[in-house]
Amino acid sequence: MDTLNDYVTSNLTEAFIKSFSDEGFDPSRFSKLWFPRSSQYYFLFKKNLKVTNISHAELLALLKSYTLFTPTKQPADDLQFMSYKEFKITIAELIKTFPYDNNNRQRMSKTISALYADLLCRTVIVDSYFGSAAVCLPSHMGFDLASICGKSGYIHSAGKILFIRNMAKAEKEKFFEGLSEHLDSSTRKNKKKTFFAVYAHEDFTEFDRKDESELRNGLNDVKLFVEKCYMGPTTLVRVINEMRVKFAKTLFIPDAGNFKKRHDLESRDNDVSKDKAIWLLIDQNINGSNIRIPGEESFFICYDQEYLNSNPCHIFDENKPAWIAHTTLPHTLAAAMISISKPYWPKEGSIEIADPFAGSGTIYFESRKFSRTNVYCGDMNSLMERVITDNSIFLSQDKYIQSVSALSG
Repeated sequence: MDTLNDYVTSNLTEAFIKSFSDEGFDPSRFSKLWFPRSSQYYFLFKKNLKVTNISHAELLALLKSYTLFTPTKQPADDLQFMSYKEFKITIAELIKTFPYDNNNRQRMSKTISALYADLLCRTVIVDSYFGSAAVCLPSHMGFDLASICGKSGYIHSAGKILFIRNMAKAEKEKFFEGLSEHLDSSTRKNKKKTFFAVYAHEDFTEFDRKDESELRNGLNDVKLFVEKCYMGPTTLVRVINEMRVKFAKTLFIPDAGNFKKRHDLESRDNDVSKDKAIWLLIDQNINGSNIRIPGEESFFICYDQEYLNSNPCHIFDENKPAWIAHTTLPHTLAAAMISISKPYWPKEGSIEIADPFAGSGTIYFESRKFSRTNVYCGDMNSLMERVITDNSIFLSQDKYIQSVSALSG
């Protein structure tokens, strides 16, 4: 097809036609057709809403910056964001405005598609949780997941969604179905087993206390107690044991204990992938009256972690060489502020960024992740020039460069 609009209209018409039946229009079926499972992604944040909500704004800005219309490779920066629930309600109400003709669903579908293709082709589903977010794209869109994760300040990791379900309604069969569908497609490309990890207090908390300050109000809160959880009537412990049998050829599921140690040991085995892992964790909904307090609903979330933002700057944060006191801007926040501005950058040419209070160079170093930036820094304290120079030398070391090379560009 010659144009994006033709491509979208054709797919949209087909989705509408398949969503009609003798009982009428099914908005849930349409939503599943328009946002296929293969285009559903999960983003886990380093900090949750107890600390900041800028992480959610940063994700939306990065989606605007790195999303493309795949048929034409054109940027899709003018996006419309909705929750899954909002989208279903909107589509259902839209259908009601047209006279229903059960004998001519095709003509009705073509009419609606022609009128609303331009809007629906730019609509992206974003469901926000207390410390994470799920994003669903229509099939004609794609994004640069590595850049979204690597350029961010608050995104910890990202990858394909295999299963998200309210814990009170979760079913083992649906969970296995999501795993099977994903593994059937991924094992065609990778013959090795994938490491499967339950992010459980029993297997992690005892062994990660050296990182406690980084995990607080973030990753610590998405751990689950595996021995206390159920999927329907089945204990999670039993679910995991059944998985060891059912997915014996595609997953490696370690026994209880120090996960990192087991992961390092088993990854030396040629049958286990060294660079991928599927994670099962939990998160909560957002409290409508006070976003700093998690809601009452909890969700099982399983995702294939494709990218991990291991930028050492965010780990060193205010502990860089020559750091003096708790007065500098955190690297995570600085990165998020820059990310939020990115959709408004000119399409071409350099970007001028100025920081008159340079301090130890946080804005400077975060800005330099982007190739088009010219950064101008200054500070009244003459010592800061030496501080930034020392930090620049430190961050230019081979060990540092190797650790962030996959995430910078």
